[in-house]
Amino acid sequence: MDSSVKRNLVIGLDGFELSVAKALADAGKLPFFSRLFEETATFDLDHGDARDTGLAWEHFATGQHPDDYRRWSAVTFNRHTYQVLQSPSEQKPFTNELGGNVVVFDTPYHTLENSSQCPTGVVDWGAHDPGVPTQSNPASLLHEIESRFGRYPAKQYIYGFSWPCAQRTQRMAESLLEAAKVRTGIANWLLEERFPDWETAIIVTSELHSSIEAFWHGWDTLHPLNSLPSAAPALRGIESLYVETDRMLSLLARRFPDARFVVFAMHGMGSNTADVLSMAVLPEFMYRMETGRTALSSRADWQVSSGFAMRQQEDWSMAVNDCLTLPERQAMQSDEKSRMARLKALFRTSTSGSRARPAELSLDWMPSALYAPAWRKMRAFALPSFYDGQIRVNLSGREAEGVVAGHDYERELDRIEAELNEMRDLKTGRKVVASISRPVTGRPFEAGPTECDLRISWASSANGIRHSKMEPIGPFPFRRTGGHTGKCGFAALMNCGLQPGFKGSRSAMDVAPTLAKLATGFSGTATFSGKSLLD
Repeated sequence: MDSSVKRNLVIGLDGFELSVAKALADAGKLPFFSRLFEETATFDLDHGDARDTGLAWEHFATGQHPDDYRRWSAVTFNRHTYQVLQSPSEQKPFTNELGGNVVVFDTPYHTLENSSQCPTGVVDWGAHDPGVPTQSNPASLLHEIESRFGRYPAKQYIYGFSWPCAQRTQRMAESLLEAAKVRTGIANWLLEERFPDWETAIIVTSELHSSIEAFWHGWDTLHPLNSLPSAAPALRGIESLYVETDRMLSLLARRFPDARFVVFAMHGMGSNTADVLSMAVLPEFMYRMETGRTALSSRADWQVSSGFAMRQQEDWSMAVNDCLTLPERQAMQSDEKSRMARLKALFRTSTSGSRARPAELSLDWMPSALYAPAWRKMRAFALPSFYDGQIRVNLSGREAEGVVAGHDYERELDRIEAELNEMRDLKTGRKVVASISRPVTGRPFEAGPTECDLRISWASSANGIRHSKMEPIGPFPFRRTGGHTGKCGFAALMNCGLQPGFKGSRSAMDVAPTLAKLATGFSGTATFSGKSLLD
C-alpha cells in the first residue's frame, strides 16, 4: 500500500475489566499491557447510564448515545400485543463513511452489506451478543475463514453456565482459550495476507466477555460462590485469556509497527447483581403485588442450600422456569390460535447476511418474559432485562389495554417505588435497591418500545428477597456470576501524536469520533455524541 498513508489498527476488548489487567500486569503476566499502561496515552472511559442499556457496541458502531438515536434496550415491548422480543440493530455504522480500505472482524452491532461502500470483513464469527445476523463482505469471506480456521470452537460456551461443575468450568476455559488463539490467527491473516492494503482495521475480542460473566466468582474472593470447587478453574480461565489477549496485542503491534494503535473497552466488568433480581425476583414481586397470587416458588434443594447448589448439568433458565406456575400463561397456551400467532411473531426470519437468522429473538428462556400473558390486567409489570430492573406501567392511552389513567401515573410510580424500597435481601436483611430512576418523566405517553417507566439499580448480588406484604421470594441460584458493573472502560493510544501518560476520564462515546478523526478519508457526514480523544 501507499507508504504515505498512515494506517489505524483498532482493537476492541469486549468484556474487559481494567482492574484485572492491572493486577495481572503488576504480577508480570501481561508484558504488553504493562507497556501500554506506561508508554502510551491512556484514558478512563465513562459510559455513564448508557452502560445499563446493554448496547455498548451499538454505541460504538453508531458513535451515538442512546438518547440521540432513541434506543435504550435490545428488548422491544409491543404495546399492542404485550409481546417482548430481542431486536437486532438496524443502525448504520460510522465506518461506512471512513473511506479507504476498512476491515472489521467480529465487531458487534456492526451491519455489513455486500457493497464497496461498506467495510470488508465478517461479523459474528464468534461474537458475544453480535447484535446483528452473521454477515460477510464479500459474501464468500466467512466460508473462506471457516475453511481455513474452522467454525468458532467455543460456540456452546459464548453464554456458558458452569459454576455448579468444576469439570465443566475447566472445559469452558479450555475452549475459550482455544477460540482466543484462533481469533489471533484470523486477525493476523486478515491483515497480513488477505487484505494487506487495509487502512483502518477494527478487531474485537469476545472471550473476555464470556469468561468474566461465567468465571467472576473465581477472580472475586468476596463472591458468595468463591468457595466452590469451580472457582479455581474459573480463576485460571480468566488469567489465561488475559495472557492470550496480551499476546494478540503484542503480535499485531509488532506486525504493523507503522500503524496508529488504539486499544479500548467501553466499560468495565464486575459482580453480577442483575440476573436473579431482574429476571426472576422482580417479575414475581410485581405479579404478587398486583394479583396477590404466587407464581414462582423456590425449589426445596435451593431452600436448603440458600440457592448455592444446582445439579451438575442443569440449565438455569429451564430450572427456574420449571418452578413457574402462571394460570394466565396456561390459559394462553391452551388457545391454539393464539399460540400459533405468537410463534409466528417470535420467529420471523431475515434473509440478510450469509446465514439466515431470526430477525427478532424469543426471550422465553428468561423467567420475566413468561409473565407476559398476565400483563394486560396488571397496573405495572417487570420487563425482561439483562441488566438493571425495568418496570413498565400499563398506561391507559399508551398501552392497548392500559388500566392506569394518565392523571394517576406519577402516583402509581410513587406507590411502586415505596414498595420496591421495602425489599430486603433474604440472607443479610439489607436493602436490595440501590437507586430508582424515572426515564420518561414528563413524557410518559411518548415512551418508545425500548423504554421503561422505572429503572432499578441493584445494590448487591441478592438471590432472594423479603417483603412485609408477601412470603419470601427465593432463594434462586445465581446465573452469571459476573456482569456489567465495573466502574470505567479504558483506551490506550499509541503512535497517535499524544504524549504518553494518563490523560484523565473521558466519555466512552469519544472512541468513535477519535477513529473518524484518525481516518484520512472520513466523509464527515456522520454525527457523533462525543468528541475525539485527540482534541
